[in-house]
Amino acid sequence: MNSTLGTAGCSRLPHDLLHLIAAKLVRISDYIRFRSVCKSWRSAATPDNLRPQPPLLMLPYHPFTHARSFFSLSTGKVHALSLAESYGKIVLNSARGWLVMLDITTAALCLLNPITGVQIDLPSTADFYRLRAARVSPDLRNYEVTDHKGRRDKLGFNMSFVVYPWEVFLPTNPSSTGNDGGCFVFISILHSRDVIYCTPGDKAWTTLEDVLAARAWSMANREGRLYVLDGHRNLYMFDMADPSRPPAPLLTVTVSLGLAPLFSLACTTSRELLLVTCDPRYAYHGDEPHEDDDGEFFQAFRVDVRGESPEWSKVESVGERAVFWTERQCWLVDVGDFQGCREDCVYLWGARGGRRGGGRARAGVHRIEAFRRDGGGFEVLLEWERSPSDAMRPLWVTTNLQ
Repeated sequence: MNSTLGTAGCSRLPHDLLHLIAAKLVRISDYIRFRSVCKSWRSAATPDNLRPQPPLLMLPYHPFTHARSFFSLSTGKVHALSLAESYGKIVLNSARGWLVMLDITTAALCLLNPITGVQIDLPSTADFYRLRAARVSPDLRNYEVTDHKGRRDKLGFNMSFVVYPWEVFLPTNPSSTGNDGGCFVFISILHSRDVIYCTPGDKAWTTLEDVLAARAWSMANREGRLYVLDGHRNLYMFDMADPSRPPAPLLTVTVSLGLAPLFSLACTTSRELLLVTCDPRYAYHGDEPHEDDDGEFFQAFRVDVRGESPEWSKVESVGERAVFWTERQCWLVDVGDFQGCREDCVYLWGARGGRRGGGRARAGVHRIEAFRRDGGGFEVLLEWERSPSDAMRPLWVTTNLQ
């Protein structure tokens, strides 16, 4: 194609020709680029021929830009995407192909599918607890905050949790029409034992007061049962058919998790829960495993939640699954569903860099690594220097084309 044709000329290509070209697209990165050309190309692109895609890592970004970059395991490359809907927003969480977005000017919450552009607005957060009064600075570089004594300070956007101490969970798929009991969005607030939830289209949030022993930490959903792990490591079960009913306490995690700052639930079957923990202190010792590294930065435990006396037991392998980890995420995928994923492997991101020759740490380095549980150690997949514009931490994102 003539490079001087331009977008206007491309938009006049016959629709039948565009459909023939779009039918050849099998990678999500090509699909995204095709759709971004213009309206007529976007209408011609359908996801029918796309292969299942492994999770993408949304790289560090500044909230007051449209640009978002994603690292693809399948291509080993970084792909850029312009998301006009993301301007002025930060991502609180990602699940099932959707981003939970917070407008840092208005504190409004929404769900955004970054591939299709579909956006779902959620009820107002005006009554939610905030740690500090804050507003965005005129130069859009940081927050201007005021504490309870009236003292003023500046705070980077990466410290948004200090202003909005909320964890948002999306245990069900907004696009799903299955039997998971519909789509629910749950919120856990710092120092609160409440569970707050809504379904898309609700005018207000519903609050279940003091139903947990501590703040909700992780959630997993399977066949209409929502399992919630709180900060004191107590496990509860909600009936998604009637989430307004108080949850049923199931058991407490009594196995030693060490100092792992992240622990996350996953449902492997209708009976079995998997608890995965990651401790980042063991993840950054350079290109070769440290002599003290025995894999304990990553541990997994299972429990039969429908057994007579359910107890957690440690598992040495997650089998034909892979774990995806950042400082704010820890979840599993079946590698058979995604080309390019390795079984029993942990994919992780870190911003502290590793120790290089002479034991010196490289500061200001982002690294994406794969940790092989079979003794293969750490493999660096991508490394780049940190930038002042890297205000927000990255998150793993799966693709959802519905």
